Amino acid sequence: MSIRRTRAVLACGVLAVALAACTSGEQASRTADSGSGVQNEMAAPQAQSPGKAPAPGKPAAGQGQAADRKLAKTATIALTAPDPAAVGEGARRAAMVAGGFVGEERTDGKSASLSVSVPAAKLDSTLDELAKLGAVVHKAQHAQDVTEQVVDVQSRLASQRKSVERVRALLDRAGSVSEVASVESELTTRETELESLQAKQDSLTAQVDMATISVSVGLPVAPKPDSAPGGFTSGLANGWSAFLTFGSGVLTGLGAAAPFLALLLIPAALYWHHRRKKPATPPPTTPTNDI
Repeated sequence: MSIRRTRAVLACGVLAVALAACTSGEQASRTADSGSGVQNEMAAPQAQSPGKAPAPGKPAAGQGQAADRKLAKTATIALTAPDPAAVGEGARRAAMVAGGFVGEERTDGKSASLSVSVPAAKLDSTLDELAKLGAVVHKAQHAQDVTEQVVDVQSRLASQRKSVERVRALLDRAGSVSEVASVESELTTRETELESLQAKQDSLTAQVDMATISVSVGLPVAPKPDSAPGGFTSGLANGWSAFLTFGSGVLTGLGAAAPFLALLLIPAALYWHHRRKKPATPPPTTPTNDI
């Protein structure tokens, strides 16, 4: 019995030593982790840099239905009207009625140009209203698919927000002054990236929600006269016009040559005057032989 009790006591002692060793090792590990936790957790978000994978719950680009596509729509319309300024004012009213606004605008007596932004859902109806303001010379629409960009920015924005939250939590746990300075610097960098992504998302959202219409207005072009033959009257009119054109060309040529003719006539007149005053030379006499 004494041998069994001795073995039991030894077994209990070995078990107690093992438990003590495990407890001391765990405490040492926790102490080491508390000293380097800030650096490790600051590096972790950087290792988990967001890629271009679609955000959770969103369909991958190119695989969603047509209703899920994000389209940035633009349009152009060119009109002619006797009063371009009045057409510009009408375009402004049409944009207001559609719930939009006018951006850049230039108007003078002969032309007008406007940049109109309206909700994308009212693009077609607004174009129809603008077409009623004058004679349509040109009208076109263009849609750019920005679904992939929208999904990418949403994914990166969600990851960046989580990254900023983790760094803010580390700032509360930082113990030394150097750790506080390091964490604050990292927090500033990640907040700047977050603001940049937020601005990009806002820009894409505005492009999808609002469609831009470029409106240009000019004066009507005067029709060219009919040049087809119209019988004797038309031929007489064409002949008279040709005669006037020829006469005008002849008179123009004479007017251009008049100064040169005057310079030539003066020496000619002096020479002619000199010839008239010079006495005539008697003809030579032929000697005759007397027989």
